[in-house]
Amino acid sequence: MNVRDTWTVRAVDRYVIKAIGEAMRKIQHGDVDVAVAGGSEAAITPLCLAGFKRARVLARPDGEHGAACRPFDADRSGFVLGEGAGAVVIEEYHHAKRRGAEILSELLGYGQASDAYHMTDMAPDGEGSARAI
Repeated sequence: MNVRDTWTVRAVDRYVIKAIGEAMRKIQHGDVDVAVAGGSEAAITPLCLAGFKRARVLARPDGEHGAACRPFDADRSGFVLGEGAGAVVIEEYHHAKRRGAEILSELLGYGQASDAYHMTDMAPDGEGSARAI
């Protein structure tokens, strides 16, 4: 295996999508034929919880299990913290075809935007989200 380069992307909590986008661009520009992109997050610590509680941005439990997490609902009350990890292998189309790979999906683009409305809340008109899409 020939590993040509590695790079680290850091963009607060949006670094995984940024890493996938950067991997896609490296392939589009012919820098690499295959890239592995991913990340992990483990933010549920006493310090993080205290900060988010103090900022009053965590979703309020409303009795029904799982109902607190509804980020796009007009009546949302905040966000629910989570932890996770994931990685994807992205390969240039013709490179994958030449080696007989089963192509499961195609990455045609990605978007990312910030509306700068508030540190922990989206603008009510959804303009930043629409711009990202």
